[in-house]
Amino acid sequence: MVRGGIALGEINWIDQPSADELFGHLPNCHYARVYGQALVEAVDLQERSGPGSICFLSDEAAGLLADFSGSYVTTGILPMLVWLDKRQAWCAQQALEQDLNGPGVPKGDAESRRHRAATLNAIREMIRVEKFLPNNFGLTAISAQ
Repeated sequence: MVRGGIALGEINWIDQPSADELFGHLPNCHYARVYGQALVEAVDLQERSGPGSICFLSDEAAGLLADFSGSYVTTGILPMLVWLDKRQAWCAQQALEQDLNGPGVPKGDAESRRHRAATLNAIREMIRVEKFLPNNFGLTAISAQ
């Protein structure tokens, strides 16, 4: 599970030879040199959207994804990207409910509980509105690479 924001708009690549020499061989830094309004909006959306392992969407990004497939976006106060298939959603719901409410389970700090509870609520919403990724979506994407 991840947390983030997705927005549409301008994004620019920073070309800088000295940075290429230092970071070009590091795969995790290869695409880290970008800026633009879409990046700013995505970060802002993620930072002000409450807790949880949730990927929040701008209205424009939600509209584009919903046009592609009505199953990928849940609506509510803020649109959220669906990130689990039906079986994964059910398993994650059960695990988080046990984690938060099970007998003898350490409750953790308040901030951690808040994030887990928000994630559980997002998963419950996915299940309620029956919006999921296709079965084995992640496994299919990985095996195709």
